[in-house]
Amino acid sequence: PRSRRGKFVLFAPLLLLLIVGGVLGQTVFNATRAYRNIFVAQAPHADTGKFVVASTNDGTKVIVQANPTEQSAAASTAFEQMDRMYRYQRYFYDVTRKFYLLGRDRLIEKLEVADGQNVLDVGCGTGRNLAILAARYPNANFFGLDASSEMLDTAAAKIDAAGLSNISLKTALADTFGHADTFGLAEPFDSIFFSYSISMIPPWRESLANALSNLKLGGTLYIVDFYDQRELPGWFRLILTGWLRKFHVQFWSDLIPHLVELDRQGIGNLEIVSVARRYAFIASLKT
Repeated sequence: PRSRRGKFVLFAPLLLLLIVGGVLGQTVFNATRAYRNIFVAQAPHADTGKFVVASTNDGTKVIVQANPTEQSAAASTAFEQMDRMYRYQRYFYDVTRKFYLLGRDRLIEKLEVADGQNVLDVGCGTGRNLAILAARYPNANFFGLDASSEMLDTAAAKIDAAGLSNISLKTALADTFGHADTFGLAEPFDSIFFSYSISMIPPWRESLANALSNLKLGGTLYIVDFYDQRELPGWFRLILTGWLRKFHVQFWSDLIPHLVELDRQGIGNLEIVSVARRYAFIASLKT
């Protein structure tokens, strides 16, 4: 039928890009496996290193980290493995990702940045989002962290070429960074965002809790990433999810319920917007 042919023509180019990206993307699998190794190396004992919801004297709910562990020698080795994986991919990363990491520009438009504010990109990669934001808001301060120093080298070169002086980059992990320890800031961030990084972070709960513990009261946590694709054709959803899982990239099925629970607990006010018929989603949690 013509309608089916039309749908195929609509989604075939994106599917082709995913297949081509899959050929190039074996490094994504290895990099994600390396991140898993980092998490295993740093895994806290059952009675330490947990993120918990606590209440202050005035009843305000906060997320805190108890007894954070130090990065071990094994974790350092995993950092090096991440660098090996991205050493060459970083040169074509932006070219390939712009076709199927949908919603990133919409997230940038949603960010409300005032002069003097501090904004963090968790898993900033090549610094694509940071460069756009820093140019748009020259009187604000932007920060990026990534587990791969190779990716940060590319980001630094991009930032230097653009003549941007309001961006700071650090090699760090999403679940262990601190605004003071990692970036030397006296106060938490005004905004923190994850742009297609949460789907590659196995300890995503710990990473979200750590982000919230480094966010000012009244600040906002943003996420843009793959969604469940329930409003897209079944064959496309099946191929896409299968391709993503091949490289250990996935939409965590309990991520949205987890965010809803944070809203229910009073941690923040949640808003979720679907992108391209649930291909992706943009979530914001204002504390």
